[in-house]
Amino acid sequence: MDFKLQIFIIMASLLSYLYILYDIKKTKVNVKDVVVWILLSILLIFFSVFPSIISELSLLIDFQVTSNFIFFMSIVLLFFLNFRMSVKNSMLEKKVKTLIQEIAISEVREQLQEGNKDEA
Repeated sequence: MDFKLQIFIIMASLLSYLYILYDIKKTKVNVKDVVVWILLSILLIFFSVFPSIISELSLLIDFQVTSNFIFFMSIVLLFFLNFRMSVKNSMLEKKVKTLIQEIAISEVREQLQEGNKDEA
C-alpha cells in the first residue's frame, strides 16, 4: 500500500473517530448506537498501519485479490448494520403502537369520567 494512501486512511479514520466522540459528547447519539462505528474506525486505523495483515487474511480465506476481500467484508458489514437497524426499527414501531393505544385508552377513560360527572 502506498505511504500517502496509508496516511490518508489513517487521517480519515482518526477524523471519523473524533467526530463520533464529538457527537457522543454533544449527546446527539447514544454510545450504544455508535460502538460499531468506533470499532470500525479503530480497525481501519489498525489495517492502515499494518496492511500486510489484511492481505494475508484475504489469501488465507482464498481470495485471489485483496480488494475483493475488502469489498466482500464491506458488504457483510453493511448487511449486518442494515439488519440491526431493521430490528431497532421494528422495536420502535411496536413501542409507538403501544403508546398510541395507551393514549387512546387514556382519552376514552377521561371522556367516560367526564360523562359520569355530567350525569351526577
